[in-house]
This record gives sequence, C-alpha cells and structure tokens, in this order.
Amino acid sequence: MKKALIVSLVFMLLGAAVLAGAYAKSGFDISKFSTDTFETKTYTADGNFTAINIDTRVSDLRFVKSEDGSVKAVCIEPGYIERTVAVEDGCLRISFKDRRKLLDNIGINYGSPKMTVCIPEGKYDSLAVLASTGDVSVPDGFSFGDIKIGTDTGDINLESSPSPESSLTHGTVHIVTDTGDIAISGITAQNIKLRSDTGDVIINSVSLTENFTRTTNTGDTAIDTLACKTFDSQGDSGEITLNGVLVSEYMNITRDTGDVVLNDSDAGSISITTDTGDVTGTLLSEKIFTAGSDTGDINVPRPSANTAPYAAGNSSDAPGTCTVTTDTGNITFTVTP
Repeated sequence: MKKALIVSLVFMLLGAAVLAGAYAKSGFDISKFSTDTFETKTYTADGNFTAINIDTRVSDLRFVKSEDGSVKAVCIEPGYIERTVAVEDGCLRISFKDRRKLLDNIGINYGSPKMTVCIPEGKYDSLAVLASTGDVSVPDGFSFGDIKIGTDTGDINLESSPSPESSLTHGTVHIVTDTGDIAISGITAQNIKLRSDTGDVIINSVSLTENFTRTTNTGDTAIDTLACKTFDSQGDSGEITLNGVLVSEYMNITRDTGDVVLNDSDAGSISITTDTGDVTGTLLSEKIFTAGSDTGDINVPRPSANTAPYAAGNSSDAPGTCTVTTDTGNITFTVTP
C-alpha cells in the first residue's frame, strides 16, 4: 500500500512538472492551451436603419465609428459560431447560432471571443443587446433613443467624454446583469434603470431629466456626480456611496447590511432604511431630520430657526425632510449649505 502511494505521488509530481514546463514554454499564455480554433470573419450589411438589435451571447462587444460610412461586424470567434448580419425593416440585426456538434463540447477554452461593430456616428432610435458572458462597451459619438442590455456575467460600459458636444444622449437606459459590473460615465439621458445580483455599479458625471433606479442583492454602488429628478436604490447587503448626487424631488435608499454614505449630496426629501449598516452624510440644505436606531448612535443637526417652526406640521414652504431608520447602525449627518 505504501509503495503504491509513493508511485502515485511520483506520477503526480511528474505530471505537474510537465504542465509547468509546457506553461513556461508557452510564455505563460494560458490561452495557448485552448482547444477552440478562433477565426476572423467580417460580415457586412446594406440599407438604412435606425434601430440595432444584437445577440452577442458569448462574445465581447464594442462599437467603433465607421470612417467610410459602411456597416460591418468583425468577429473573432470559434468556427462553430455562425452569424447573420442584415438590415431588416429599418433594424440592423446581428444573430447568433451555435453550430457545435457533441464532440465540440469536449475540450478547454481559455479564449475570449470578440465582436467589433462598425456603424456611422450619429443618432439611432434604439439599441438592444443580449449577452451571456460577453462584455458590452459603447463609447461616445453615438446617441440612442433607448438602450436595453441584458447579460449574465459580462460587464457593461457606457462611456463618453464630459463635453456636451460629444456626450452620449439617450432616452431610457435599462441594464440587467447577474454578476457583471456596470459602469456609466459622461452620458445624459431621461431615465436609468439598473438591476443586478452581485455586480457592482459605478456612475460618473451623469445627468438625467427623470429618474434613477438601482436594484441589487449584494452589489456595491458608487456614484460620483449625478443629477436627476428622483433616486431609488434598493438592495440587500451592498454598500452605496454617493458623491455630488443632486435630486430635485425625492431620494429613497433601502439596504439590509450595507453602509450608506452621502457626501455633498441632496434631495427635496430623503428616506434611508437599513438594518445593520451605518448611515453618514453631508447635505447641502437644511432638513427636518427624523432619525431612529435601536442600538446605534445618532448625531444629526438639531432644529434651527428655519426648520423648527415646521417640525410639528406641514407647510408648502417647509424645508425638506430626511428620515433615517436603522437597527444597529450609527446615524451621522451634517449640513453645509
């Protein structure tokens, strides 16, 4: 028995040595061990369109400006992936079909399929993208009436420069992910609706004419400079940090165990509810504060000459309210007009 164990150990060490040698010989590039063969295919389409519908599925998707006005999709993907690119009823459609046979599922794939869509710069009515593991990236130079993106583990990135001339302008941006992260920067839109399970959200320099909505289970949220009419963020254990978030009407935040931080942010009225998360904030205008915690410490501004007359009643010209409720978390607020 002991001899058999020694022999097994020797073979295991020999196998590990062979794998290590092969890995070093490949230049430590694990993608060279992939059993999939990637091919570069270019698809073209003719015709006018105002809508775009793409089923990218497993491939990373990015948009680039077409220099000559032509429309094409350049795909670097396994040979068993088949695409159809065509303009139908005013919509550019890119479809996905998996032509794998049974034996094609046996193997190792370390590669990352990619799709680059070249379209003329300009305004489009809508963009719809269905992905699974692929990332989606939309740069500046394009404007969409509405955006709908759904993915499982792929990351989503909508990015634009802050100048008004090149800012991405949209109607409603609706993004759904499971574990994929969402990053949105420099755009203007009517509404943003985000939903994820564990994926994080990063927002930077975004202006909305209407509403911001974020729903998550455990994903964190970090927002730096956002203007909107209403703000609603609900989650289980994800933390949320707001810097320079200005809401003209109401802000509502609900968390179970995540901390809530507001820096130089404000809203007409604010409601924050957590179980064990701490709530801290620096607001830009006076509020009528209502704060409650079972075991946590509370430190909020006392009624001032401006807020005291309205603390016990309602008035059309009363300052806004800030209601914060937590079980074991601490509550700390200051006001710096």
